[in-house]
Amino acid sequence: MKIPLSKIRIEKKGIYDFEKLQQVVKEWADYRQFFYNEGTYSIANSGDGKEITWNFKLARRLDNYFFLRIDVSVYTFRQIEVMVSVDGKKITMDQGYVNMHFKPELELDYRGIFEGSKFKTFLQNFYHMYIIKDKINIVIVKLIIETHGLLHAIRRSLRMNLGL
Repeated sequence: MKIPLSKIRIEKKGIYDFEKLQQVVKEWADYRQFFYNEGTYSIANSGDGKEITWNFKLARRLDNYFFLRIDVSVYTFRQIEVMVSVDGKKITMDQGYVNMHFKPELELDYRGIFEGSKFKTFLQNFYHMYIIKDKINIVIVKLIIETHGLLHAIRRSLRMNLGL
């Protein structure tokens, strides 16, 4: 059984370091013990600059019943390289538009223990409604916190305003 949570979208127009963004995502996933699975990564050159499509999934097993997933889609367009001065040093960064979509999802019974019959489905519903109802809510909050932690790391790497 999958429980999708609210999708989140962030956008940035301006100067950023796309390679640093990729590095931050992979380091965050490693530190938070998420498995990183890169789906598609493509670069197309156009007259206005590069267009990059990058899709990846982050997944973590909490225990034998709960599985966390965060699907992320990144699309950049009109991306060009620019020289900027940071702390008195000239470095190459990227300028353009970044559009990101996050889809967090909680999967219950990912091993399929309760699959196969109507009786098992009844037991699963009873288990969810009466035995682990509070734990499901706690795990949903945990997934929301993890997703916002990833968002915070990404926004910091893109040099976006982190104010409330």
